[in-house]
Amino acid sequence: MEEKERIENMEEVKTGDVWQYDKEGDNIFGELKDVVDGQFSNNYLIQTPEGKDYTVFGSVVLATKMSRVEKGKLVRITFIGEVKASSGRTYKDFKVEVEK
Repeated sequence: MEEKERIENMEEVKTGDVWQYDKEGDNIFGELKDVVDGQFSNNYLIQTPEGKDYTVFGSVVLATKMSRVEKGKLVRITFIGEVKASSGRTYKDFKVEVEK
């Protein structure tokens, strides 16, 4: 393929809006489109059934749970809230459900 054809064949790299969660029970549902290495953890691009793209910033907890989700699968991520670990530290926890 010639360079001109390659340039004409390019597509925009989309990140989507950032998914905001403020209270327990906030959730996002859609297809996992991509997993991107972030500064501290993976970030996830999820497309809702309405076709809107969202970036979900990862954490160690979320990355562990999302490691079992394959691209192209439907997923629902629900913010559970702040949880206190046995060490006394608090962290944000999530429930992750995936299409079978």
